[in-house]
Amino acid sequence: MRRVEILAATLILCAGVLTGCSIPTIVGGGDQSLACDGGDVAISSGTGDYRVTGVCPRVHVDGNDLEVDLEGAEVGALVVRGDGNEIDAADVSDLQVAGQDNDIEATSIDVVAIRGDRNSLDSTGIIGSVSIQGNDNDVEGQSVGEVVDRGQGNRIGSDD
Repeated sequence: MRRVEILAATLILCAGVLTGCSIPTIVGGGDQSLACDGGDVAISSGTGDYRVTGVCPRVHVDGNDLEVDLEGAEVGALVVRGDGNEIDAADVSDLQVAGQDNDIEATSIDVVAIRGDRNSLDSTGIIGSVSIQGNDNDVEGQSVGEVVDRGQGNRIGSDD
């Protein structure tokens, strides 16, 4: 009997934790806005224009040909998967890009990891470190720290 009580309590606890961990997701096209309010957010769509505000520990952008405005958001990690996305952000702690032909502008970025080809990243501030697995990517910042380049034709530089 004790095992059944423990199992039931565990299931109730897990259900509460899982429902409390839902990530607001924007799905579909068109112009849409969302406030993070201290939680993660996901944008998953084929096309569209999106604006995200608030404190966002993690923002996921999964799709193609999306325009995402994160300039009014405080972003911890930004994960971009897809092709042809255009993203504007303020400061970002961790940027991960997987795809081709993405265009990302940010004020500053602590850590950048790019897997893909022909992505463009421009920062008006400091980029702490860059790791690239791909070809013909362009990364530029006011200053760029440590660089790991595992590709060909990548341009990584600073305005200094």
